Amino acid sequence: MGNINNLKIAVIIVMFCLVSTNVFAFAISAPYSKDNPLSMQPGETKDISFVMQNLEGDSDVNAVVSLLEGKEIAEIISGTTYSIPLGTVERNIVLRISIPSDASAGNNYNVKFSVQSSPVDKEGDIQLGVGYNVDFPVIVLEKTAPAPSPQEIEQPEKSGMIWIIVLIVAIVIVIGLIIWLVKRKKAHYA
Repeated sequence: MGNINNLKIAVIIVMFCLVSTNVFAFAISAPYSKDNPLSMQPGETKDISFVMQNLEGDSDVNAVVSLLEGKEIAEIISGTTYSIPLGTVERNIVLRISIPSDASAGNNYNVKFSVQSSPVDKEGDIQLGVGYNVDFPVIVLEKTAPAPSPQEIEQPEKSGMIWIIVLIVAIVIVIGLIIWLVKRKKAHYA
């Protein structure tokens, strides 16, 4: 009896999908995932983009983004509502991730947001919405010394070059002085 009820539900769902005249292909790509965590240092801030696209189907899409986890380090800076016209290859959700400066190396945070989308209303159509949850860890690395600025890198080279030039000039002066003394001595004895 249970199998017949499950079969009826499956048939209803399939029929519902077949009867629907508004099919769309909305997708989101994420640069980070559980298998590819974001690594940051204490005090570091990064803006990261997640791309939404609406490439196939016959309708524009509206999407609403909600931050579910990680509010202590993440914020949505690109807005929470999006209109994604049909054929749009790229519409970015931008999250700003800020690691507290007192965070310890090895700390992990989890960031999770949801994207709920639905086709733009058309009279008489059955509307199906799509929802995505994007979930990724943020790992705090040990803080490293900041890279030296270009001026700091050039300074030792410049001061080294100055010493080399001074040394060359001193050698030339000494050689010139020796040659002058030798000529003077030869002229004196001649």
